[in-house]
Amino acid sequence: MRKAQASLRRKLPNMAVVHDVDLPAGKLVYTLNGDERRDEFATIPPETRRVLVKVTPGGIEPLSLFVGRGGVPPSQRRWHQYFEEANDRLANFEGQVPMMSVAVTPHDLRHTFAVVMLRSLQARAAQLERSRPKHGFGTISEHIIHNPLLTLQRLLGHASPSTTMVYLRYVDESDELIQRAFESWSDNERDYASYVLEQIEAQRP
Repeated sequence: MRKAQASLRRKLPNMAVVHDVDLPAGKLVYTLNGDERRDEFATIPPETRRVLVKVTPGGIEPLSLFVGRGGVPPSQRRWHQYFEEANDRLANFEGQVPMMSVAVTPHDLRHTFAVVMLRSLQARAAQLERSRPKHGFGTISEHIIHNPLLTLQRLLGHASPSTTMVYLRYVDESDELIQRAFESWSDNERDYASYVLEQIEAQRP
């Protein structure tokens, strides 16, 4: 991001500059093309999400999770190319390490995000409950604000909480899958990352 600062400064007049992040309400306050807006996360169109930035003392910070060399997210075409290239690399390991039977797609990241975020929100809610006085009770608004499912629902843009509840099952299943993966790794001399790096090195010309 340090290398992209000059490029980001040139693009700044056409970017959406965020002034405030209202997490409890699930809204952003930002300026785009001279207009100040306050929108829910789920209603911000993709073309605006691509140019969301925050100006900090350390420089211009994009609010996208994935960015390219210019400091903004890659194009849709390039994004899909990343996954095609990654799936090709996975295919090269076929027969050497267990792999998925289907290709990984960008949408899979949404599910991964949902499971990881739900686990994190559950841990935060549990910590909040433990920090309360022994006979203390939170207000209804506090319970709504810190409810893991409702927070995840807002982040994913689901219309109904019942859609988000599906991820509760996957939180438990992911723990089991991770444990099973570790148990299936029988070589105690090497960790999985070392094995993958060795395979990559072996395939280099």
